[in-house]
Amino acid sequence: FKQKAAYEMQRGLVGSEMWIRDRREGEPVEWTKLKKILYCYRMMGLTGAVINKDEITGELAWQGSQNLQIYKDMFEGEFIKQTTEFYKKQADQWIQVSSCPEYVTSALAALKKEEDKVLNFLDKETRPKLLTSLEKVLIEE
Repeated sequence: FKQKAAYEMQRGLVGSEMWIRDRREGEPVEWTKLKKILYCYRMMGLTGAVINKDEITGELAWQGSQNLQIYKDMFEGEFIKQTTEFYKKQADQWIQVSSCPEYVTSALAALKKEEDKVLNFLDKETRPKLLTSLEKVLIEE
């Protein structure tokens, strides 16, 4: 069931990747909708999942042993790849038009922006992978 549901949701996830790309290019993004889609991917990997209703908020909460394989397979890798490619192009542009201090300021702001995105919308395990990739592109290369 989970695999079939994941396959059906993949179309929505492709849209999610486009939302994130559009946001980087200055377009508005429906972050609440994106957060819900990504939450579903993380929760679909739960083993022994039980769905409970929060008595205070009335929201459904999934509980179980976490397994992020569906999230990783269907979103995380491609997200990190696209983000890295975007910032590689950005870094090339910044180098052409910026002084060294301006470049550093832009690079640090980009790292902060992407870290905030991870903290607010993505799984916490995505953070070190994404930041390592971005640090390599923005600082080392």
